[in-house]
Amino acid sequence: MLDNFENDRGWRAVNDNVMGGRSLGQVIVRDGRLQFEGSINTQGGGFASIRRTIEVGELLGAKAVSLRLKGDGRQYRLTLRDNKQVRGRSVSYQAGFSTSPKGQWQNVRIELNGLRASLFGRPMAVGEVDLGSVWSIGIIIADGQDGPFALQLDKLEFLFE
Repeated sequence: MLDNFENDRGWRAVNDNVMGGRSLGQVIVRDGRLQFEGSINTQGGGFASIRRTIEVGELLGAKAVSLRLKGDGRQYRLTLRDNKQVRGRSVSYQAGFSTSPKGQWQNVRIELNGLRASLFGRPMAVGEVDLGSVWSIGIIIADGQDGPFALQLDKLEFLFE
């Protein structure tokens, strides 16, 4: 299991204010759960994210990521970063997932062979993610909708089946 949220394990928020945007997002870990919440403002940005580093090689041989989560009906994306860069910036590999209406727990499985490379939200043709060199995992919300969001994670694990 990658994370059962016994502690914060280095999770941090990265929001569009790094580019002059006005979205707000924060991560709180308590009672064995991670809460990612805030508000999206599409004027000048439009995203909020959380991420943490992982040990290089930890994903080698993994087939999927499994999440147990409670969402708000909005669309989120899982993100991975390996050593690939374009113009000195890390490429992000992403796969979207929808959440059930507020208050419903759900299990989500994301196949790692379905991740798409992007840089600042733009598709990049740089090949597939190199699972042996992945150093970061995260979640981003950039669904083009203004307003509050809330995603609660109970479990995040790599599947090697």
